[in-house]
Amino acid sequence: MANTVSGKSKIIYGTSGSDTLRAGEMYTSKGGVTGDTTYVVGAYGYSGYQLEGKEGNDSLFGGDGLDKLYGGSGNDSFSPGLSNDFMDGGEGLDVVDYSSISHGSVSITFTYSGKGRDPIGHQVNTHSALGNDAIIDVERLQFSDKKVALDFSANALETLQFIGVIAPALQGNLNVRGTVLSLFDQGKSMQEMSQLALDLGLITSDNTALAKTVFKNVFNTTADPDQNLTNALVEFIEQNGDAKFLATVAGLNINVDLVGLQQSGMEFI
Repeated sequence: MANTVSGKSKIIYGTSGSDTLRAGEMYTSKGGVTGDTTYVVGAYGYSGYQLEGKEGNDSLFGGDGLDKLYGGSGNDSFSPGLSNDFMDGGEGLDVVDYSSISHGSVSITFTYSGKGRDPIGHQVNTHSALGNDAIIDVERLQFSDKKVALDFSANALETLQFIGVIAPALQGNLNVRGTVLSLFDQGKSMQEMSQLALDLGLITSDNTALAKTVFKNVFNTTADPDQNLTNALVEFIEQNGDAKFLATVAGLNINVDLVGLQQSGMEFI
């Protein structure tokens, strides 16, 4: 059974499935099994709602008032209205849809506290023609011209780590970032990505050549490592495998701009 929702309620709850919740419109509901129901909620143009997505991959739409949108545990999508909204993604891979405006028209600031400089769990503030929104536990912002990844300690960071080891000249390429990020978002580990790069011939699999290539890539140099370091790197590869070697070096963050990542997020297409 689908939930029964009052059009005049100030707090609207979704079901355990994937729901669509809207604030600031006349109330209607479409029948269906739990998770397939669409809720369009509002009280005759009156806005200022709290929408609770709960489980499932929910879509939450703000109205013209000061709305609070909570995604819950799924991969949720938020569309803020024409006011100052608060959005909490909760668990999952969540995105705020700003596709009606460009990235350059929005000011983004991060408020950090407690557990390091990672905004996931802390607050991201966006200032635009749509209002001044406060966002926590959201991994992606989508604009009309590009997207921004906010998971600095997870997939966004790993994307830049991986590219920095395999092809550092492409670290700033937004399309390459997007392709690599999509694979991490699908659940691939750094070692699985490293093995994929080897299988596709994106980097040499010869132990000595691999050691030298990775050294040059991460330190942005044309010089080979000295013989002692080369021998040590080759020994690591022989003992642990080339994919493990690539994943280990990637995790060292040698050529990742952590400060820039934490200040503006990772832009991608």
